Amino acid sequence: MRELLANVYDNMENITLVFAGSQIGVLKEFIGVEDPYSPFYGRYMAEVELKPFSRELSLEFLKQGFNEFSLKPDERFLERAVNELDGIVGWLTFFGLKVAERRKFSEETIEEVLNIAATLEKKEIEALPKSQKLVLSALSRLDNPRWSDIKRMSDSFAGRKLNDAEVNRALKSLIRYSFIEKKGESYTITDPITKKAAVDLTPD
Repeated sequence: MRELLANVYDNMENITLVFAGSQIGVLKEFIGVEDPYSPFYGRYMAEVELKPFSRELSLEFLKQGFNEFSLKPDERFLERAVNELDGIVGWLTFFGLKVAERRKFSEETIEEVLNIAATLEKKEIEALPKSQKLVLSALSRLDNPRWSDIKRMSDSFAGRKLNDAEVNRALKSLIRYSFIEKKGESYTITDPITKKAAVDLTPD
């Protein structure tokens, strides 16, 4: 697949390749711009990162989108959606498209989007290595924890003392795959859907 896409990149001047996803680390690994054995190695790539929108911007984003479809939702409906999706651009877009398809504003649509999102996130989390699942599950139950807090709860879930290097590798991988981010000395899960899926996960 990479060879085919690299051929398009090199030989088709009027085509621009756009790769999009919620986990920039996974995309970078797939493209392989830093992998000497990848056909994309050394190729120019512009990276655009969309941070979660503020509450005000999320509401305006949905209003403008619905306006394109000549739809005018109730303010309380939009506020409920924004409360649940918390400014994550991908989920706001998915929600908006679902509503636009049906041309109907209902609580059922919000619940449906939340359930679909949670199912997708759960599948992604379940595919992670065990150490990353332990750390993510621990993080989801703590409020802006530091490394020592995460280590303590991860040890509890594992039923043994995890190696410090093992925890560090798990945290670095989760940051690289955009599951979590580090702010100062604390770690946080940025996507509320991911946090809910991680809380519901039973560490094995």
